[in-house]
Amino acid sequence: MKTVITRIAPSPTSNYAHIGNVRTLLYNYFLAKKFGGKFLVRCEDTDRDRYRPEFLDYFKDMCDWLGIVPDASYWNPDTTIGSFTQSERDYSDKIKFLLDNGLAYYAFDTKDDLDKAHKSTTNFKYDANTRTSMKNSLTMSKDDVDAALATGMTYVIRYAVPANTDITFTDAILGDITINTNTVDDKVLLKSNGIGSYHLCNVCDDHDMGVTHVLRGQEWINSTPFHILLYKAFGWDIPTFAHLPLIMNPDGKGKLSKRTAHKYGIPIAPLGYTDDKGIYQNGWKDLGYDPIAFINSLSLIGWNPGHDVEIMSMTDMISNFSLDRVHKSGARFDMDKAKWINSQYLKNSTNDSLIPFINIKDSRYSLEKLDMIIDLAKERSDFNRDLNKIVDLFYNDPIITNFIFDDNYKKVMSSFIDNIDSVRFNNTGSIKLTIAAICDGFGIKIGKVMPGLRMALVGGFSGPDLMTTMSILDKTQTIKRITASLIKE
Repeated sequence: MKTVITRIAPSPTSNYAHIGNVRTLLYNYFLAKKFGGKFLVRCEDTDRDRYRPEFLDYFKDMCDWLGIVPDASYWNPDTTIGSFTQSERDYSDKIKFLLDNGLAYYAFDTKDDLDKAHKSTTNFKYDANTRTSMKNSLTMSKDDVDAALATGMTYVIRYAVPANTDITFTDAILGDITINTNTVDDKVLLKSNGIGSYHLCNVCDDHDMGVTHVLRGQEWINSTPFHILLYKAFGWDIPTFAHLPLIMNPDGKGKLSKRTAHKYGIPIAPLGYTDDKGIYQNGWKDLGYDPIAFINSLSLIGWNPGHDVEIMSMTDMISNFSLDRVHKSGARFDMDKAKWINSQYLKNSTNDSLIPFINIKDSRYSLEKLDMIIDLAKERSDFNRDLNKIVDLFYNDPIITNFIFDDNYKKVMSSFIDNIDSVRFNNTGSIKLTIAAICDGFGIKIGKVMPGLRMALVGGFSGPDLMTTMSILDKTQTIKRITASLIKE
């Protein structure tokens, strides 16, 4: 069996990577690593008009944040293969081969020529039916072609796509697909600026780098027949193609785009970026997502791991990944689920790993109690930034406004303070039994007292378990906070 080699080939024509691109990266990475293969990242920079060099740094930073380490990349190439940046690669021998074998031709049509063709022919495309009426080396004499080349006339080189030929391939996700070449135009191989086109360079690089599996979005299905024609023209092995489902809006209506993502409050990119209007747009990292939680969330959009366990490590995702469990149709994006997955990663984090995110103001708590505080904070937090909402309750005396402690509360809590020496604060059951016994003695339901006690201890109606809170605060701080509530008017 061949070594599985996959790739992601970003084009530096923007300053961020759409989450659809990121999911494609992940599936390529999973597949390669599952089979002990290689995952490559190369730069496809043939579109020089929209070239944005800062995107290259962005993509590397994104991989660093995700913890994805390519086996070779444009920032760390495999020197045995050559450059991983297309503009630095030489495709002239491939072009010459196609020209010499009558598979490609020079096209000297000007912009005006092409505009006239589009105006005169509805849905015009440059193909087997129209090429004979255009200005190219198939319709010109050899002398005229030689003269045009000698005088520096502008030209492109096109591939001569055969007419009315069915191209069938087996997609690893979608099954057998047949597309007739009458729907395929004579695509440009070499642009007028002398740079190879995406289609030529993409196929040549995949072959030269030994790519065995091409995983990409379904929008590339119609390009696949042309790519197959090139593989066959060069006599190369054709890789396995797998076209991934679209990521849909949360309502299932339409593909998730930059515009609709903003509407639904979904970060469109993993890292923040400045848009074309100079406005900074938050990424998933900015919102506090754990990178593996983000990977976990994104991987489940369009893929079923084959079991009901949704919280997975990177190792789990790699070992469970298979193309036959990738959905054929689009999958909805669920922001609530992404948030929930992040909360589960947080809950499963070790307390030591969360210390850098915690505001520890003094040394009043033992390591054991600090662990208890972090445990409480994890249970009530979705992100690391939420932890201090709970942690601060144990370091800051509550600020109480617009709350009246009624007579029932004051009666029970006054008695509790009087009997506090009998309470074992290292036992939450002892604390609750003491309060319950006092309530029974006064004929007061314990539920009538709890809102006031919560306000006295943490300054609000929601928060961690009260008995656990009192156990952590211990006797001195509990007396201080309850006493303050008893004297409040």
